[in-house]
Amino acid sequence: MDQFVLTPVMVGLFFTSMSVLEGKGLSEAKKRIESSWAPTLFKNWGLFIPVQLANFSIVPAHMRLVLVNVVSLFWKCVPFLLQLVTVPD
Repeated sequence: MDQFVLTPVMVGLFFTSMSVLEGKGLSEAKKRIESSWAPTLFKNWGLFIPVQLANFSIVPAHMRLVLVNVVSLFWKCVPFLLQLVTVPD
């Protein structure tokens, strides 16, 4: 449920807040959402849905939080680092 209700909203908020914080305004945020929202959401689902399926079916209960935190750290760091490489100065 989390992946289909909260994640689409949070991905949109991410692109909006990044555009505003970079000083590019809401018009740039709209462009970013139109071009990047769906691909980002599908990549998120492609990563987290299988992880959560494995998490609740294979991983022992005391290690579930660790797995989700490690995957979340990867999910947050890699796209940010890729953006730093591709954004011109």
